[in-house]
This record gives sequence, structure tokens and C-alpha cells, in this order.
Amino acid sequence: MSPEQNNRFWLDTLKDKHVGTAAAFGFIAIPDLTNNLQVVKAGQLWERLHLWATAKGLGMQIMN
Repeated sequence: MSPEQNNRFWLDTLKDKHVGTAAAFGFIAIPDLTNNLQVVKAGQLWERLHLWATAKGLGMQIMN
């Protein structure tokens, strides 16, 4: 499979199977993936958001 075909397959699968029913999207971004403190703080933020959403009856899922 060519890189172009692979990219198209990935995008189509993402659109059709993984996010087709999603009501919203969010991003947690950090400037430096090699900075462990930033990585941990981003993970802590995700955990707080996920706990909040669960308490409200909402579902959330990580997509890397």
C-alpha cells in the first residue's frame, strides 16, 4: 500500500468508524513531549476531565 493509500485508509477509518458519532472533540497539547513534567500534568488534566465527565454521565475516550 502506498503512503497516500495508507493515509487515505487511516483518515476514512477515523472518520467513519472512530468519530462518526462524536458530539465534540478536544485536545490536550503540550509544547515538549520530552519534558516529563509536562507529560504528567497533561495526564493529570485528562484524569480530572474524565472524572468530571463520568460524574455527569458523559463518555470520553482518548485518541492518540
